[in-house]
Amino acid sequence: MSMYRSTVNWFIRIILLYLPAGGVTILNGYHWVARTLRRRLTLRRINLAGVPLTKADLADCNLCGSNIRHAYWDAVRCSGTQFNNASFEEGVFDGCDFGRATMTGAKLNGALFVDCAFDGASLRGVEVVNTTFQRCSFRGANFADTMLGDAHFEDCDLDGIRGVTLAPK
Repeated sequence: MSMYRSTVNWFIRIILLYLPAGGVTILNGYHWVARTLRRRLTLRRINLAGVPLTKADLADCNLCGSNIRHAYWDAVRCSGTQFNNASFEEGVFDGCDFGRATMTGAKLNGALFVDCAFDGASLRGVEVVNTTFQRCSFRGANFADTMLGDAHFEDCDLDGIRGVTLAPK
């Protein structure tokens, strides 16, 4: 990681620390508990690897190209957020709302999604290998050009999904 990108990531974390009431509080250095993060915030290519988020509102933000590997997100609202080419690998996402999110080219390999909503989301060209979805909703989600390799959908609502390609065994 370049010195510039590292500095920018810390700068973003400091800005988030000083948002007004209803903003973000950082506990234990990295744990972000939030009510409302500024809408339409652009945090492209931010490094959130291993960062737990609880009850954050990231709706309509731009997190394209971000590193979200090994993260734990609980009840995070990401409806309408852009996650193009972001990496969610090996992360755990519980009760998150990814409805209408755009995840073109994102990597979800090895991640666990529990009770999440992907209704109307665009998952075009997403890498979904060794990924588990438990009790998730995908109503009207678009999976065009997506390879599902050893993906597990347990008790999920797949009503109206489009464009699914199954990987050969």
